[in-house]
Amino acid sequence: MVKMYLLFFDRNNACFTPAYDLVNIAMFPQFKNVLAMAIGEEFEPGDIHAYQLTDFAVECGIQPRLLSRLRIELADKVLGELANDVIMNRLKRMPRFSAADLQYFETLTENILTRTEFLKSEASEIPRADIRSLI
Repeated sequence: MVKMYLLFFDRNNACFTPAYDLVNIAMFPQFKNVLAMAIGEEFEPGDIHAYQLTDFAVECGIQPRLLSRLRIELADKVLGELANDVIMNRLKRMPRFSAADLQYFETLTENILTRTEFLKSEASEIPRADIRSLI
């Protein structure tokens, strides 16, 4: 078995990174943006809607209403953190980031906000989705 570890180093210490293999590929048009594992038999992120999310919930033994509620709560937290520019304002005060870095962070923020808003709107439809048409 191969195990991968990634460490984050700052001036004072080193620690394990909490999510070392997450990259927002959607921001890079030269790469194909597909999921490693299907959600409701769908690998294309843009094609995941309430039906696929409901199918995912059923396959995992999760009540669709619970999945809907948790996704909406998580989306609200993400939107709340990013929409008020607190993170971007903090990054702008850090001298180690260049103008190009800050532009990348702005684009990343916009991408995450757009995708989160979409997934939140789909999550609200999960309890009403009829997956019998998918079976």
